[in-house]
Amino acid sequence: MLERGAQTLTITFMKNAILGITMLLGLLFAFPANAQKKKTTEIGVVTSNLQDFSLNLKRGKNNRYRRYRLFTANAGSSSFLTSDNSNWQIGTSVGLAIMFEKRKTLSNRVSVLHGPELSLAGSISESHDSPDPQVAQPTGTRRSQNWTIRPGFGWRIGMMYNILDNLYCSAEIAPQFQYNIQRNQNWIEGETRNDPSWRYSSSLNLSTGIQFGLFYRFGVKPTSSGKRSE
Repeated sequence: MLERGAQTLTITFMKNAILGITMLLGLLFAFPANAQKKKTTEIGVVTSNLQDFSLNLKRGKNNRYRRYRLFTANAGSSSFLTSDNSNWQIGTSVGLAIMFEKRKTLSNRVSVLHGPELSLAGSISESHDSPDPQVAQPTGTRRSQNWTIRPGFGWRIGMMYNILDNLYCSAEIAPQFQYNIQRNQNWIEGETRNDPSWRYSSSLNLSTGIQFGLFYRFGVKPTSSGKRSE
């Protein structure tokens, strides 16, 4: 049962990832050819702890960019198995965000970026807790399903360093306000399910860690002076 649940979750996660990548590529090629000549396109990956990743697409000019971000958090499964009982939990989280990014050039290689960001994230998890057969009157397998929707608003601030004309790295922080809509349902297998419970809460996350990114810039030609020509 654990393998089947993990396979189902993996397939769902892969479908969401493929859909998100397709949307980002669609945004890249949906613009007319003459518009692509005027705007710069950048694609990159951002991570904070080598577990949470985001795929980023940026388009803009004159230090003003629109940034689309597909991100995942804690995607995967975990389990705890013994000869007496079986407890396991699987879960995944994905989201989309759009940012209106502004930049200020400090030198040929260093720039500052900042701007507001709107996001919408969702997560789902399921857990099984089998009873201990040594208990005098063991109950059936306890199951739990939980999903959460989190719209958010934040302000992203960071630094960029141009490694090459077409390649740059970044370090960013992203304090954010989120509103959480959570649904939880618990039941015992073979019995009638209880009505789901709902929770509503908000949170202000100011202690976000530093997020590191690596981006490739399309359509940029080096000049003899060493400055970029877009």
